[in-house]
Amino acid sequence: LYDEIYRCRLALHENMSDGHFNISRARYDMSSNSRISITSTDYNMSMKASKKIFHDENGDVRVMNVKPGGTGDAELDEIMQEQAEADKREELLPTIRKRVLARKREERLEKGYTIEEAENPPEQDVEEDVEKAIAEKLRLDRFNESVKHDPLYWFGHVTPPKDLVAAQRHFANGLHQVANIASLTAKLQQTCAAFEKQRMAADVAP
Repeated sequence: LYDEIYRCRLALHENMSDGHFNISRARYDMSSNSRISITSTDYNMSMKASKKIFHDENGDVRVMNVKPGGTGDAELDEIMQEQAEADKREELLPTIRKRVLARKREERLEKGYTIEEAENPPEQDVEEDVEKAIAEKLRLDRFNESVKHDPLYWFGHVTPPKDLVAAQRHFANGLHQVANIASLTAKLQQTCAAFEKQRMAADVAP
């Protein structure tokens, strides 16, 4: 356990050092660009943590992502997202189906089909295209929602600077190392306590 804790602390130190180095480079590069500047007004004052630390069923410390606008309960957030996407799917279905049918009509007319044939494409093909279109729309909505809550995009970038992305990754990795260190330290304390209890029992034994 001592060796594992030592390795985790080394990894934490490396991630924190690299993270600070990358964020310094990003700040320098962004500040030197006349179109990009970082001031106190760039920070969203309603910022909420995107990570949550908790104890799992085994008592180990774990880190999980918190969904934007979520409750902090991963299982409940998943159920709520599934329900919201199901409702969104029902809302999108008529519009997207109409667009798919119009597109297929044009495509089939260009291929020489009669008007009646063009207006009645195979239902299976229509359903497949509708499902693909809805899935893509929901994927884009999820991405846009995550971008809205990601500090990397608070500076007006479509694509954040790579140094800023690297800094975020290093700090996130560091958080996982902190959780690992906490879990290992707790196990070490339990082991030491059990050993001390056995030693004391042996001392009082006749």
